[in-house]
Amino acid sequence: MSNKRIFALLLLILLFLFTACTPKAEPVLIEEEKIIVVEEPKKEEVEPSADFFTLLITRDYGRTILEEREVCAENKAVLNILHEIFPGEIETAYGGSYLCGIKDLKATRGYDWFFYVNGLFADVGALDYFPTVGEKIWWDYHQWQIQHSANALIGCYPEPFLHGYQGKIKPTKIVYTPTQKAKAFELLDSLKSLGVQEIDSEIFAAEFTPHQGPRLVIGKWSDLENNNYLQQLNQGFQKNGFLHFTGASLHLYDYQGEKLKELSGEVGVIVAFAAKAADWAPLWLISGLNEKGVEKACNLLINTPEKIKGWGGVVLFDDGLLSLPLLN
Repeated sequence: MSNKRIFALLLLILLFLFTACTPKAEPVLIEEEKIIVVEEPKKEEVEPSADFFTLLITRDYGRTILEEREVCAENKAVLNILHEIFPGEIETAYGGSYLCGIKDLKATRGYDWFFYVNGLFADVGALDYFPTVGEKIWWDYHQWQIQHSANALIGCYPEPFLHGYQGKIKPTKIVYTPTQKAKAFELLDSLKSLGVQEIDSEIFAAEFTPHQGPRLVIGKWSDLENNNYLQQLNQGFQKNGFLHFTGASLHLYDYQGEKLKELSGEVGVIVAFAAKAADWAPLWLISGLNEKGVEKACNLLINTPEKIKGWGGVVLFDDGLLSLPLLN
């Protein structure tokens, strides 16, 4: 046998012996590689109304809604916000602190722009009020002759009971005559569902005065008219330009004190009064010529308050609504 064959045979024998003496290797488990996907951070979504206030711009006490939008509350003055929303379309006077025009509606001899916060006439200029979350900022373009009596309007309901004025919220009380107890409690529950937290109720008394905080007085006029405060409001119809209860009828007036309508029957009314601008104790009168008229007024606030958006006041008769004050 040749040397080469002997060498090859020895090599095979050694290889066999080495393999037989070597312990079997345990299977190696290889973990499956994890794939990590890096995503770009998502932009944080803002919930509707979470950090916003409402801007409402109307003409003639809501008869025409010109603009309505939610605006982010960013500690900016009302007038500066208007400049941002309507660039180049805002006119001011007195060094930029007085609004005298939005788009093509300018202050004139008979008309002007007026500024309300949650339905209360503001006691500061638009450069000095910084809207907070949830508030309703309302600009209305109307005849200025009736402004002296329009310190409170109903067109921002459920304000001012929800957010008050400048962050100050006073407890609300519903004052009702005995026959309107059921509707008073319905309205109370409705306001609570809208977020009004401090609210209570009590039966109307002849010595009632409204100066302790926001009040909603519910009852037919014949049950309320002996109260001195309400009597004075009713007799001031020539000043407030709204309405006048006269026994079995209701007279409606324009801003010049001229009677334009006389209603009777199932008539209800909702009007607001305040002794001064930014009054923290406004009075809302929810009344009528009879019980059914009062119930109609309550039902409007409970079921369809959106109908009075931007209105100064409202009269309900038959199946119709009249926006107050009347305009000739």
